[in-house]
Amino acid sequence: MAFRAIPTPGHDSGYPVVGPFAGSDATPYLLLGKYEVSELQAQALTAGATGQPCPQPKPALQAPTLTNWWEALELGDRASVWLASKAEDIPACDPGATPCLPRVDGVAAYLRLPTAAEWEYAARGGLSVAAGAFAAPRYPMAEGIGAHAWYGANSRGATQPVGGLASSPLGLHDLYGNAAEWALESGLAPVGAPPPFAALALGGHIGSPEGNLRADWRWVYPPFATDPAARAGLRLLASVPLFTSPEKVREGERRRQAQPVPVAQAPQTEPEPPPPPVRFFGSLRVTADTPGEVLVDGQIVGRVEPGQAFESRAIEVGERRVEVRAEGHQAPVQTHGFRTRHWVEAAFALAATAPASPPATEAQPTPAPVAAAALPEVRVLAPRRPFEPEMIALPGGEFWIGSPDNEPERYKDEGPRHKVRIALFAIGKTEVTFAQYDAFAQATKRAKPSDNGWGRGDRPAINVSWEDAMAYAAWLSQETGEKYRLPSEAEWEYAARAGTETPFWTGKCIHTDQANYDGNFHYNGCGAKTGVYRQKTVPVGSLPANPWGLHEVHGNVWEWVQDNYHDSYAGVPTDGSVWEAGGGSARVVRGGSWYNYPRDARAADRNWFLPVFRNYLLGFRLARTLSP
Repeated sequence: MAFRAIPTPGHDSGYPVVGPFAGSDATPYLLLGKYEVSELQAQALTAGATGQPCPQPKPALQAPTLTNWWEALELGDRASVWLASKAEDIPACDPGATPCLPRVDGVAAYLRLPTAAEWEYAARGGLSVAAGAFAAPRYPMAEGIGAHAWYGANSRGATQPVGGLASSPLGLHDLYGNAAEWALESGLAPVGAPPPFAALALGGHIGSPEGNLRADWRWVYPPFATDPAARAGLRLLASVPLFTSPEKVREGERRRQAQPVPVAQAPQTEPEPPPPPVRFFGSLRVTADTPGEVLVDGQIVGRVEPGQAFESRAIEVGERRVEVRAEGHQAPVQTHGFRTRHWVEAAFALAATAPASPPATEAQPTPAPVAAAALPEVRVLAPRRPFEPEMIALPGGEFWIGSPDNEPERYKDEGPRHKVRIALFAIGKTEVTFAQYDAFAQATKRAKPSDNGWGRGDRPAINVSWEDAMAYAAWLSQETGEKYRLPSEAEWEYAARAGTETPFWTGKCIHTDQANYDGNFHYNGCGAKTGVYRQKTVPVGSLPANPWGLHEVHGNVWEWVQDNYHDSYAGVPTDGSVWEAGGGSARVVRGGSWYNYPRDARAADRNWFLPVFRNYLLGFRLARTLSP
């Protein structure tokens, strides 16, 4: 295996990533695998541990091995055991020694998965890139992402031999795409779940859209079973114990004793922490309907024109006040939290100054902006069987699918925005519940999906794949004689919007008493920061319905639709039908979930998973074909 030296800041810099090895100039560094572990290497490690003959090299075995988290940990352990058995025969890494085994104070290195922080540090380019480039979503790629990563647009759905594309500034290959890469630590553990509940996969894979190939992208997957949707492998990191000699222990003690001790009764002040070696920046995009100056914390940073957004990737992280000033006009100041993993989009509508007008105030979450009387009439289709969902028959009509270019925090796959005509159809008043799905599982002798310890009954069914949802719809159609199915992506958005054109049916803002999402975050400076984070689903019908009577279209669980995922609406059918031609194998989900930011709960937001994937964020809502 080949490893690359990744220089890091020192112990006294305050930076969280410090390499355990040191060069001749005392600069600490990490040793990270130059490539993802290949299938050939994985088979060789397994053969060595079981006493089997080593596999013969074949081109097909040069692709990254795909494995679950526990197996990835075990492969690192097998490699370490092998290294330990050969340590006496492998020289230390002095200049010119190849192959070699790095040592610190005579203690040989072992191999493990990198932590998420170590991986992200390398994926951003470390100290080899400038501060602004380090804060960007990916390390600089002058040739474009396609020259560096195998992903949804160029992989054709298959992993490729490791190292076939351009390397990062640190000489690392396939950090983005090909196989996602397991991190050492476990991921999110919902309340009441014993750790490790899930494992972190980083970097995206061969099915990922370009937007997911980011240094800060995280997904959680079950650690115990190989999940085809994860497409995760591993990259190993060489490490040594924290204290490799008595001198290192004494050095640590000296560092501790060297800390200033406050004199009794003297004013105690915290020492000023040293600045990190890299300044962190967020990104800002401002649009406005009137020409004006853009200010951040009262300082002019640029100018915006109608139809020409102002953009900056150099806004220091933290909470910042953003405003647009134009003579004779005014608009409310917006407050945004800037993070390296967050692109802030601020849209301003400036009003002409009128002395008699009261000052503008921040918009509050409101009920549906479209009055019910202005909408076409809908009717409820009552269930005839206990396991049949209650449906809402919606009138046909025309609507704008996608988001306008100036919608805050939008993703680029939500356009181009255009009109779609929808035929008469029915859609579930709520997401399909465990009670309804369990009747299907029992009748067909399928395993019932886990409820994550949150309860079944009226809670939305979770841990169901697209294939499970399709099977349920087919079974329900057979049992009732009706034509149940998953909605098309256009039908879902038409139903969720209920005649509105704002980010949510609630308007430009949303709050956690209207939707179930991560209330630690707010949308575009509104929706309030006092929202709750429930950390699990709520029973269907718990939150207000949209103007057409549909509950929980924003948040709670991601809802499968029938369409294949496409990374733009170019070429989408304009009659609202299912769009499959030209797409990959991934299927679209809509609506966000209890775990996601409010931006992901917007009516236009789109996400995707492979059709076999199951987890605690995924459920579905049925549609039903109606005769004209």
